[in-house]
Amino acid sequence: MARMVRTDKTRVQLQVRSTRLAPAKGDGPSVWLVGAVHVGEKAYYRQLQGILDAQDLVLYEGVGRIQPAAPTTGTTTTAPPKSTYRLFADAIGLSDQTSEIRYDRPHFRNADLTWKQVQTLAAKEGKKTQGAITGIGRLLDPNSPQRKEIAFLFQTIQADPGLAEAMRVLMVRVLANPKMLADKAPSLGSGVVIDARNQRVLSHFDAAQRAQPGRSIAIFYGAGHLPGLQKGLESRGYRPVETRWITALAADEKKVSPEGKMLLGALGG
Repeated sequence: MARMVRTDKTRVQLQVRSTRLAPAKGDGPSVWLVGAVHVGEKAYYRQLQGILDAQDLVLYEGVGRIQPAAPTTGTTTTAPPKSTYRLFADAIGLSDQTSEIRYDRPHFRNADLTWKQVQTLAAKEGKKTQGAITGIGRLLDPNSPQRKEIAFLFQTIQADPGLAEAMRVLMVRVLANPKMLADKAPSLGSGVVIDARNQRVLSHFDAAQRAQPGRSIAIFYGAGHLPGLQKGLESRGYRPVETRWITALAADEKKVSPEGKMLLGALGG
């Protein structure tokens, strides 16, 4: 879950919830539901890392996809292309999740579906969902025409601080408003994107509890997954005992340029 907080007339923040749950009856380890957004401020990711590193096991989201090999020039290997999220983060002056979070910790475990599994489930859900998932894949593929087009757009935004601020404002407004997010990206609320992946991580949680029931666990997933995951944990006898709202990013509407205001209007933000 996420919310927008207005700190004065023009400044807004996107805050994302992390919740600690404990068994309603008897003793047992706590479970942290740590909400994430893919692009945010460095301080936000440092706070998340602190929670994650304090647990015995972290089950995190990360749809497995085959990454393109780094291009080579003669005998020289160049750096792999930046992810789409990294390009967007650079454009609006923020950081991205995969660059800031240390996933190489030994207690981190990928508990997500593979990309092939997501595609298979999307095909079963119907042409609309299948098309949406295919579109997401193309935007994330560094070699696709769609990715090259959006990379050019990000360059344009990065060159205009007023446009970049508009995109930060838009992020705050959209991610804090489930209805607006559903209207702009209905596929993100589909059974494949939310329900099937929630079931996957909860199955990992159940297996971890059976194997070593005394371990504290964090489930590190996108904010949109949290309501369903909390419901799943509550059905297993857990109840919320602590909530933290952590600021993911801030924006100042006063800094939005006239072009940025036009962009916000066009995007319905």
